[in-house]
Amino acid sequence: NKFGIRRVYLHRPSYDPDVFVASSDLATPHLSTTRETIVEGGRPVSNPSFTPHCSMSSTSESSSSSNKSISLLLDWQNDGDNLKSDRSLNKLVENVLLNPHFRPADLIGFNTQRENRKRLDAASKLLEGFNVANIEIEVPSGDCSTRPCHFPISFHYRTLLSIIKNTFSTGTLASKVHMSPYKMFRKSPISGKEERVFSEIYDSDVMIEEHDKVQRVSLPPGETTCNRERVVAGLMFWSDMTHLANFGNAKLWPVYMMLGNLSKYVRSDPNTGACMHVAYLPSL
Repeated sequence: NKFGIRRVYLHRPSYDPDVFVASSDLATPHLSTTRETIVEGGRPVSNPSFTPHCSMSSTSESSSSSNKSISLLLDWQNDGDNLKSDRSLNKLVENVLLNPHFRPADLIGFNTQRENRKRLDAASKLLEGFNVANIEIEVPSGDCSTRPCHFPISFHYRTLLSIIKNTFSTGTLASKVHMSPYKMFRKSPISGKEERVFSEIYDSDVMIEEHDKVQRVSLPPGETTCNRERVVAGLMFWSDMTHLANFGNAKLWPVYMMLGNLSKYVRSDPNTGACMHVAYLPSL
């Protein structure tokens, strides 16, 4: 490529998902960028580097008359409700109104109660697709003369196979999955020697070795003519307790799974859905 990096595949790849990476996946606009608005000849002009030198009164008059958006926001904040602080208004502008995904047309017919009810209904379906296993855990008492305690719990989990099949075959992540691992090399402009480049799980030696083993495994009886692609799924797991509210003791202990076949840039984006819930650990 343009950086002088080349790939070496042990087996011929079926496709390269990096070819389908959109420019929007490579950069995120800075949402907190602010611009000064001035008036030239009665027409508002945005200029981030220009600070008008004028009196306070003329600035106030021009801003209130020329920028209707700011005027509407300030009128909304100062309509008598003391709960709308300056900090809340700044967050509304920076996190919502300036968000590139925000579209005013989507708010036509908006109703707060209806939309909150929809969100609650969607949240109630969180455990759909999960299985429930009734497990009894034996906890030692720490005293030889005291019998251990038994705690019956309901363990909610999803089968790993269902998550893997869904990720590889459907949704927006399917086209971003790397089926074939590879090695990357670059030639040093100083020494002229070729160097190995490590960037992702799917360009590691372990992934390449396992992929080669899978290609050499004999097919099971009855499927000797199967020509489907053989792929190694790199599964990664995490778990951490999460508080569900700012007040009280409501908490959840989910188990997360990510796929090493996806780029670290895809996995680190919370909007891609690459972090999948596998199970929920109950508290004793």
